[in-house]
Amino acid sequence: MSETVTVKEVSTQDWPALSAKFSDLTYEQDMAYVTAGAQRVGAKVRAFSVWQNDDLIGAACLRIKAVPGLGRGIAYLSGGPMIGHGPAEEATQRAQAVLSALHKKLVTQEGHLLRLRPSVTLPEVSEQVITDGGFGPTDRTHFYRTVLIDLEPDTETLRKNLHSKWRYELRRSEREDIQIQTGRSAALLDRFMMLYGAMREFKSFKQEFDPAFLDGMLETSFDFDVRIATHEGTDIGGHITAFTPGCATYLFGATTKAGRDLRAGYALGWDAIEGSRVRGARWFDLGGVDKETNAAGYTFKIRTGGEEKQALGPYEAGTRLGGTLLRGIESLYGALKR
Repeated sequence: MSETVTVKEVSTQDWPALSAKFSDLTYEQDMAYVTAGAQRVGAKVRAFSVWQNDDLIGAACLRIKAVPGLGRGIAYLSGGPMIGHGPAEEATQRAQAVLSALHKKLVTQEGHLLRLRPSVTLPEVSEQVITDGGFGPTDRTHFYRTVLIDLEPDTETLRKNLHSKWRYELRRSEREDIQIQTGRSAALLDRFMMLYGAMREFKSFKQEFDPAFLDGMLETSFDFDVRIATHEGTDIGGHITAFTPGCATYLFGATTKAGRDLRAGYALGWDAIEGSRVRGARWFDLGGVDKETNAAGYTFKIRTGGEEKQALGPYEAGTRLGGTLLRGIESLYGALKR
């Protein structure tokens, strides 16, 4: 029997159940998260499933920023496409089929410039597979490098895997009377924002996006945990983790001076790792690292015993004429905005 690959558009209502079938699902492919990002830039959200005969082999949730009057634009796919549904040994074949199908649908047929960066938890697929699918490297969107912790071992093993200095600081924090409250509520989020705002005044750092956007996510499908550490009745630190069964991801953290003295960051970090394992996550993503610009943060994260890993890409694909036109419009828009 011949293999027929088809692409089907997926509704907002059907996406959560369908995406949950994929082991490489991260928060970046949550419909509510993609929608929030699209609204900030005036883009449209579209989701697709890819089938080989009757077998589901891939899925992707994108935001598409169309050029007014042109009927086409730039499609952004972060953390995808997902291919973690099916035998691991067939991941390469699924990736080839899914990339080819999305290229045909969005680039060849609809004329978009498609940019993608797969999840860091993508099953083992070589870069050659992606470039063979008609995608080339691009520097017009962000690459992603992080530390990824395998949560499959038991808690005792995870603790043994910690670097000796990280484990020492964790023990120091455990000797203090630090209480950690975990939940997903407006009250906890407000407490975190107070901590985060105070830390921003004290410490200057590059901010890709603001945790305030989470206030609008409380009534959506976007799953996240807020952790607040207290000492003697005072909030001294906070931590926010996005959660999917495939991968829990550190998003934001904040500590006060008292919290830093009490090593609250270690207590919160370990509680998030252990809590994500208990909730059933397969991986814990430390939320990105940059050894050059944030050496202290890099050291903290690499000493958790995780593996430093860079996601494939980013890549883009477009028709020769359409891709050139859309890149030109993008450059012009960026220049005018500056």
